[in-house]
Amino acid sequence: MPRLSKQERAQLLVVLALAIVVRIGAAFWLGDSLLFDDEAAYVDAAHELVQTGGFDEGYRREPVYPVFLALLSLPSTGSVLSLRIGQAMVVGLGCLLLFVLARSMFEFRVAILATLFYALDPLMAIGGSLLYSEAFAAVVLLASLVLVRLACKKDSLWVSATVALSLGLLVQIRQISFVLLVVLAGWLFKCIPASFARRLLHMGVIGLLFVATIAPWVIRNFEITGEFGPLATEGFMQTAPVEGAEEIEGGYLMFMATWIWHHPDEFVERFGRNFLHFWEPYPTRLWVDDAEKTAELHSRDSRLPEKPKLPITSRNIVSAFSFGVEMTLAVVGVVVGWRTRRPEILFIGLVVLAYSLGYSIFEGRTRYRIPITPEIFVLSGLGLAFVLDRYFGRSYSSSSLSER
Repeated sequence: MPRLSKQERAQLLVVLALAIVVRIGAAFWLGDSLLFDDEAAYVDAAHELVQTGGFDEGYRREPVYPVFLALLSLPSTGSVLSLRIGQAMVVGLGCLLLFVLARSMFEFRVAILATLFYALDPLMAIGGSLLYSEAFAAVVLLASLVLVRLACKKDSLWVSATVALSLGLLVQIRQISFVLLVVLAGWLFKCIPASFARRLLHMGVIGLLFVATIAPWVIRNFEITGEFGPLATEGFMQTAPVEGAEEIEGGYLMFMATWIWHHPDEFVERFGRNFLHFWEPYPTRLWVDDAEKTAELHSRDSRLPEKPKLPITSRNIVSAFSFGVEMTLAVVGVVVGWRTRRPEILFIGLVVLAYSLGYSIFEGRTRYRIPITPEIFVLSGLGLAFVLDRYFGRSYSSSSLSER
């Protein structure tokens, strides 16, 4: 990445401070109480880790996020608000990774605009303060992509090893990220500047270290259940098209493969519905938007609110407006960048598309796209840079996008 001028560093620091302040403000607004049952599950697992050094046998989610929360709780009381603030600060720092990623592909202005979207986007701001794993997954994915970009520039087994470790962590935050392992490994095999045999060695290093990273959790689950299956089954089994899939011989994944084979028409309909929900402009499937379901959750866990806390109408308006603006600019960015920076557009597009398609096989919700939203901001930044050039500044020229 080119060295930044003093003015550019100042702009980046301002956006970084803005990202952190916005998320800390959101953390205080959300408060010191748990809002969702998923939050309760993650916080309980983190407290169990602090107290016993291990997971309860009944824990059936991915392991890395509770470890992250446990680390955040060590210097404090471990209160919900302190966890929200700690996570807000870490996730806010993720804009630096986004800047590095965007700057490795486009000019400074595109990178700073992408970072500004990250700082101010309502979904990312609230998501960074909720005790859900998606915002943390977004940061780890950014780190993985920065490492992949670096690996494409040098023949270094050490860099490939760090790619494998980061992807191993990512899969243990959101297991659907397995699809990104395939996409990014294929991309690296194509672009690493080395001989065919040397690239095969890189793939071997990535494969072995990735397996080594997830092996402890796979072994732990096998010792408890007696079978190999998804890294996390909590919530995953409920995505089956019929009830009781987890109890079918051969396991959930085998059942899903068999069901898709025998019911392709139903799968296509279900897949399309999930894909639309994944990309909907505001959340339409939240239990806590329903007063009766909120009361039901409270009856199960008194720490959860008795009635919906978040203002539904204003939330939906803000979410739809920001999503519409960002996606429109992202489309402009794709069209503009396709002419001059096609490999970079393909790189971002493959990551976003693979993740969204992979999730749509099983489920689709607005918050599930948080991990790949920063990559969309790179395209939005590119689109906004073009609009500013074309309509508010000097005439647009393709050379402005190729400055590195």
